[in-house]
Amino acid sequence: MKRDTYPKSLSLNAKSDYLELFYITGDYHAYSISYKNQIADTQRIRCYTLGSLTIGSCEDASINISNSNPKYDSLNDGEIFLIDGNSSDVRINSIYALDNNYVNELTIYLSQGTSKFDWLSPIETLTTGFISNLTYGGETIKNIVSNGLRNMPQKDKFLINKFGFNIKNEYQLNQFSSYFYDLDFVYLNFDGYEANQSIKNYNYKFTSGIKFYLYENLSLSLSSTIYKNNLLGFEDITFNQRSEHHFDKEFGLLNINLRYFF
Repeated sequence: MKRDTYPKSLSLNAKSDYLELFYITGDYHAYSISYKNQIADTQRIRCYTLGSLTIGSCEDASINISNSNPKYDSLNDGEIFLIDGNSSDVRINSIYALDNNYVNELTIYLSQGTSKFDWLSPIETLTTGFISNLTYGGETIKNIVSNGLRNMPQKDKFLINKFGFNIKNEYQLNQFSSYFYDLDFVYLNFDGYEANQSIKNYNYKFTSGIKFYLYENLSLSLSSTIYKNNLLGFEDITFNQRSEHHFDKEFGLLNINLRYFF
């Protein structure tokens, strides 16, 4: 991700593991329980802008700090921030196969997501002591740092409770192609999250596209996906106090999927 202020470039990669078990009750219904775990790559930051003040080892920094406290030993030379995060989600699904012109499959689900973030930085020491009382741009260092750190992810875990439904359908256009769509709506309830601003309590994503049957066991899909409120409720690892201001905006994807059936 590219930003106008420091850190100007951030890695948003995360490792995901997913497991789902099914219990089939009949020809047209099944239950499933799924578990998803995501661990974000550690973000190591050398320069950070808090308000009008840039702190760190970059050329634009107004202050460069270090700390000999063993608490910060996990920071490499020149680093002033280390941020970790992980999330998990347990979900129960009730899946129905339907035979009508509008819906082939309906899924109703309940889930609970757990998010836990942690960060480490000697910047927090600037809220006390002699330096904290110095002024920069007409404001004390203490106030600039304190206000800036409010946007850091909370260290206490929080829960996201979800109730949603998913509908899928596919129309055969001819023997070589079909049109499909997939709508997922989710209602959200936050437990233990300390919001800096009003957070939406719902989201939906809609995917539609064309599937081409290339060979007997090979298909190619071209589609697009639109999220109403960014990835809120769908990718919990992306949501915290640092990013929450992005989660009232639409977000879209273009997708290409090549699938081979064994």
